Amino acid sequence: MESLRNGYADSPSGHTFAQRAPSLMPSFWRQIFILCLIAIFVAPASAQTADGGWPRTIHSDGIRIDVYQPQVDTWANGKLENRTAMAITEKETGQSIYGTAWLSGRTTVDQEKRLVTLYDIEVKKITFPSAGTRESAYVKAASEALQQWSVTIALDRLLADIAITQNEQKSTGDNLSSDPPQIFVRENPAVLILIDGEPVMQKVPDSTFMRVVNTPAMLVLDPGSGRYFLRGEGYWMTAAAVKGPWRKATDVPGSLSALLDPAETSNPPANPGESAPEIIISTEPAELIQIKGEPQFSAIDGTRLLYITNTDSDLFLSLTQQHYYVLLSGRWFTAATLAGPWEFVAGSALPVDFSRIPGGHPKSAVLASIPGTPEARDAVVAAQVPQTATVDRKKATFTATYDGEPKFKHIEDTDMSYAVNSPDDIIKARGKYYAVSNGVWFVADNPLGPWSVCDFVPPEIYSIPPTVPVYHVKYVHVYDSTPDWVYVGYTPGYFGSFIWGGVVVYGTGFYYPYWYGNYYFGWPWTWGFGFNYGYWGGGYFWRPWYPRPWYWHHWSHDHYPPYWGNRVLYNRSVARVDHGVFRGGSVYNRWTSPGAVNRHPMPLRAPGRIAARPEVTAPRSGKFRQGAPGMGAPRRDLYSDRNGQVYSHQNNGWYRSEGRTWEKVQPRTTMPNAPQSRVQPPVTSTAPTRSRIGELEGSRQARIQGQNRVDQYRTMRPPARMTSPPPHISAPRMPAPSPRTSTPAPRRSAPRGGGIRR
Repeated sequence: MESLRNGYADSPSGHTFAQRAPSLMPSFWRQIFILCLIAIFVAPASAQTADGGWPRTIHSDGIRIDVYQPQVDTWANGKLENRTAMAITEKETGQSIYGTAWLSGRTTVDQEKRLVTLYDIEVKKITFPSAGTRESAYVKAASEALQQWSVTIALDRLLADIAITQNEQKSTGDNLSSDPPQIFVRENPAVLILIDGEPVMQKVPDSTFMRVVNTPAMLVLDPGSGRYFLRGEGYWMTAAAVKGPWRKATDVPGSLSALLDPAETSNPPANPGESAPEIIISTEPAELIQIKGEPQFSAIDGTRLLYITNTDSDLFLSLTQQHYYVLLSGRWFTAATLAGPWEFVAGSALPVDFSRIPGGHPKSAVLASIPGTPEARDAVVAAQVPQTATVDRKKATFTATYDGEPKFKHIEDTDMSYAVNSPDDIIKARGKYYAVSNGVWFVADNPLGPWSVCDFVPPEIYSIPPTVPVYHVKYVHVYDSTPDWVYVGYTPGYFGSFIWGGVVVYGTGFYYPYWYGNYYFGWPWTWGFGFNYGYWGGGYFWRPWYPRPWYWHHWSHDHYPPYWGNRVLYNRSVARVDHGVFRGGSVYNRWTSPGAVNRHPMPLRAPGRIAARPEVTAPRSGKFRQGAPGMGAPRRDLYSDRNGQVYSHQNNGWYRSEGRTWEKVQPRTTMPNAPQSRVQPPVTSTAPTRSRIGELEGSRQARIQGQNRVDQYRTMRPPARMTSPPPHISAPRMPAPSPRTSTPAPRRSAPRGGGIRR
């Protein structure tokens, strides 16, 4: 983390972890808590105000140019290729001429505000087929205006356009693990405490206690009595063995309180008088399904599905299959009874009733995890949109951290290796060392540095398989560079939201062995934290099944904690969710050095073009003026087909521009599935094909959905899953024993590439 790294001693040769330990307070989990508070309470009131609606108007020497919402052709590597319908109106005549502009521009994406800025615009082509002898003048005026234009558009408008009008988006992804975790189902209050493998003990400084360092929980051993103590909900619990049974401690050593933050010791128990929850300790990947008492079921209209209403989990019963189904980290598992055993089931193999869950239903959020649904399509598209930034080569710095001398592990079937004794993501390739820090690539000739901003990433790094724990760095990209700047970005895969089987899932599903020398460094986890997908959250968010105090603990005073590395979760800006409000954050916000990483557009000038200026209202020459459509501006809903022909949609159908008139179109038929290019020179056509009208209709539906999404984001209505459930019905007539625990998933052999599946 940048804020932590700034606290390191400045040595050009790098430092061991032990040398920098005191500078890393507060702990990782305390920082996550702060990020969660920010994510929960930041209001969305000002979001998307820069979009301003469409069409946009540019005034140029007595000519008004109305530019309609761009229609996406391609969006890749930080560049947006699009076409946009335009109307040019001369002040003297008041007559409007319609045409199309093909534009290419660099994009900067602000996922938090849901905005995309298009700048460094290049006008590839403009046509005004009906302008006659005036076409060249119109083309010149529009070209000069657009090249000096910096335009901001709501991200959700572009996402809707891509999702509805394009089918070439990646939907399969790499081969992730489908092995189920150990699944515990409880009707009584319970807490799941995960330990990363068998417990690793480390002596607490200035104390007789030993702490289990490979867990985020406050779990300590008193060697004198041989008892374990666990802190949560404002009290201590104790057990003779790490896996329990656990009970409330009545005789707590007074010196235990010295391990806690003073603020925590002063807080009373969260639920005084209530019985302590059951403590479940797992040393392998696991999930907890918490049901509040005996399961209560409710039917889903139009389906043969029931869902359990008194749980936060997505837990269903199919009356047709007589099986339970649960959604965990974007993956589906099924069992004949709640006691298990649970088996993975591909989303495409789910009973068809799941795809029939109505939109707006309390469980409609699961539609994003069912292949082929519009919600899954939207999620897949959103998972491919980067958060971007421009990096100052001179100001952005990085220093690697190691526990002792650097140690690297070979990546099977490659010439690469990765650092195992570091909390940083460091890869050796082509004789150099490449590291990712907060979404920015760095390169060095030596594992200890010095490091500089990287403007070229070896392609083989993007072939790292998901069985390798640094797999997530392949979702961080370098798009372009100049001698001063490097244009970078990352997609949600950097935070663990991966495309797989037509949906977006969380985590690779593989277990990666941790490092422990003088310090503990854990790798990303898939299971155990109740990850749920949220469209507005920019991917997966964390909504645990039990309150915060069971996880967020840190040491008080000068006691430096065993380090819970920044790799514990892929989503390093993970947000715990309360009251149905959740928002994603950019990792680039962590760069606190002024000007090191700029999330606003920094023009990367290309020869022969006019560089855009962010948020301009008038260019230096004073020739152009930008503003809202004036009186008499065309009121039509305009679109351009791939050939540049302009169409307008009216209540009674589609109309095509024929110079100064509009002709209602009667589509002709054509051979289905004919190969078509996305962008072609304008051609003359006597009548549009049905497929052409279908494409236009898709663009219109995308425009409507985009506007709806903009409006929804501005009001930020809670997601459907947070609404009150309908009245429950009686339990179904099938075996549903009171659950205790599932049968543990069988151990699997280690996969190729160093990951261990459990």
